[in-house]
Amino acid sequence: MAITNATRVADFGSGIGTEGAVLQVDNTNNRLGVGTTNPQAMLQVGTGVSVYGNSGIVSATSFYGDGANLTNVGMDTGVVVADQILVLGVTTVGSAVTINSTGIDAVSGVITASSFVGGGANITALSGTNIASGTVAAARVATLNQNTSGTAGGLTGTPDITVRNITGVAATFTGVLTYEDVTNVDSVGIVTARGGFEIGAAGVGGTITPQGNAIFVGVTTVGTGLTLADNVRAKFGNSGDLAVYHNGSHGYVENQVDGQDLYLTSTKDIYLKTGDGATGTHTVLYAADNAGIELRYDNVKKFETTIEGTITTGIATVTAIDGGISAWVLGANGTNHYTFTGPGNLSATDDPQIELQRGQTYVFRNRSGGHPFRIQSTVNGSTGTQYSTGVTNNDGGDGTDITFDVPFDAPNILYYQCTSHANMGGVMLIGERAIPARDETSQATLVADDAGKVISTTTGGWVVPTGVLAAGDAVTLINKSGSGQTITCSAVTMYDSGDGSTVTSKTLGARGVCTIWFESDSVAYISGAGLS
Repeated sequence: MAITNATRVADFGSGIGTEGAVLQVDNTNNRLGVGTTNPQAMLQVGTGVSVYGNSGIVSATSFYGDGANLTNVGMDTGVVVADQILVLGVTTVGSAVTINSTGIDAVSGVITASSFVGGGANITALSGTNIASGTVAAARVATLNQNTSGTAGGLTGTPDITVRNITGVAATFTGVLTYEDVTNVDSVGIVTARGGFEIGAAGVGGTITPQGNAIFVGVTTVGTGLTLADNVRAKFGNSGDLAVYHNGSHGYVENQVDGQDLYLTSTKDIYLKTGDGATGTHTVLYAADNAGIELRYDNVKKFETTIEGTITTGIATVTAIDGGISAWVLGANGTNHYTFTGPGNLSATDDPQIELQRGQTYVFRNRSGGHPFRIQSTVNGSTGTQYSTGVTNNDGGDGTDITFDVPFDAPNILYYQCTSHANMGGVMLIGERAIPARDETSQATLVADDAGKVISTTTGGWVVPTGVLAAGDAVTLINKSGSGQTITCSAVTMYDSGDGSTVTSKTLGARGVCTIWFESDSVAYISGAGLS
């Protein structure tokens, strides 16, 4: 059926295609579409061309040709995408960047690029403050605000600077100065470290604390010596148990903890020496490696240990030795008395009474001068009878050691005597247990406590009272003088056992000994040598 032109026009209004074409008229939105039934612009041709009559915009996915006839092309906003943009005149981007034939002039704007190509020889007025990050190689920077001498003069601000060597006259740092690889620190003045010094790795090298405490883990070498002031102790051990110091007058090595031993060890011999430098040094103790020990006097050996025991060179003076040896040194008080130095505290008494025990050994070191020493059984002075049993060097003179090994059958009383002076001698009391004694230098009156004792005197004699000593008591009297002394016994009934007579007084001769035995507190018997 044929269609008239009027029918075709009516069909346009409803968007009906004519002869295969699509033509859409949108009367409501004033839009015309060619090749589309839903136009989105005033004029839309297919999906590629849109014309917006009210804004003067032509939108297309691409333009073809060299664009020579395009004029008055302006862009306030948006993006121009093209393979190439040819600008023949001056292009201004905003108010900050101008592009012209000589280059890009960015007065106050920012040029951002992933990289720049070229030597940058013509880059001028480059400010380091505008380089936010990254590294500029030194070879790429001709000068850094250099002065005429080629040194860095006038560096200011707060930049981070990495250099190889710094040479200067002075430097002031207000923050933390960190050294990574410092070989030497040469300081003419004082180095003050408020936080201390740390040497080497922590816990391996050493540390000097702000309080002045130095802690070194390894070996500390101190030049030619270590000097400490008086009373300043060099301490060793975790708790400072061992101290070495000088107090101003003397030197000390102290192990300051109770219960801890002090060891002095050596891989070879040990010497203990004294000396003041002027007279030289002298060895007072020598300990040989795996061998003996020597004790020396004035550098002369006096005592040593051997594989067999000990050796003593010279005189060995002892107060007592387990095994029964006692020793006295004999001196002289003029030509009248011996003096004894040694056990028993006898030095305060002239010609003291000596108490000996059977089975024990005694030594009398005669250092009295010209006074030969004899042990004898009688009181006859220098003409007495020598007692020689167990005695070595009896009658020995000055410098002689007289040894007395007391036999078990020795008498209860013996005597010691100077063979050159009759008045110089005394008594030796011998028993399983020595008899206690009371020595007087004036008249001695017997008391109850004298029972079982030896009462000696040098003058004044004795008085025997009644009603004092009890039945069975016995008292021994010894005359320690060279003349007779009186025994006054008129208060008691006294019998002389020598002749059975009753006596009121008796004379005990020089160096004489007698014994009084009490039958009761008022009756007694007397007997002894030298009574008259």
